[in-house]
Amino acid sequence: VIVLIIGVSALALGLPSSAQTAPELFLSWGAENYAPADYQGKVLPARKSKVSASVALIENGKIADLSKQEIRWFLDRELENSGRGLNQISFIVPDFASGSIRLRAVLIGYRGADLEKTAVVPVADPELVIDAPYPEKKIALGINIFQALAYFFNIRSVKELSWVWSANGEKTVGGGDLPDRLELDASAGQSGNEINLTVGASNRSNPLELANVSMNLIIR
Repeated sequence: VIVLIIGVSALALGLPSSAQTAPELFLSWGAENYAPADYQGKVLPARKSKVSASVALIENGKIADLSKQEIRWFLDRELENSGRGLNQISFIVPDFASGSIRLRAVLIGYRGADLEKTAVVPVADPELVIDAPYPEKKIALGINIFQALAYFFNIRSVKELSWVWSANGEKTVGGGDLPDRLELDASAGQSGNEINLTVGASNRSNPLELANVSMNLIIR
């Protein structure tokens, strides 16, 4: 009985050390460009977008102090920055980036070993989507109201974009103070006719950053 008690006690004393978990790095990033307020996905960076990233070390269920640890950051194998306590960085997506960027954080010599974590950051092109957010007004007023939704431009507001709408190849004026919207008179054409609606947008600060989209509509 005494031997059994001693054995169980030794096992119990050994549990805390066996329950310890290996230190693990967690890497997160976010792009500082535009998406509609109700967009629930991750905002993807385009070329020239600013991306902010941070890394944290979890050890035994707690966030470890990295203030005295050397951290090196790499973009596609190239050293971007390094320093003690450098757990946050920001960078601009290069003009020539395509597909994705491999972002890697390396914690040098933590408890005698290097720890690292890699994240793949997708690089997107700016996009436009045509939406019809007010179908009830078509019934009441005989018009269709369309809105162009912009994604992943390097802007803070859609007012920083230049907009061009066209219907069947003819330029059409947008909604004045709301140039991302277009009112199309449904009664102007014969029922059953098809209309090709196109919208394009470009960044006023960088006209080469642009996107366009078109859709075919049936007048009813």
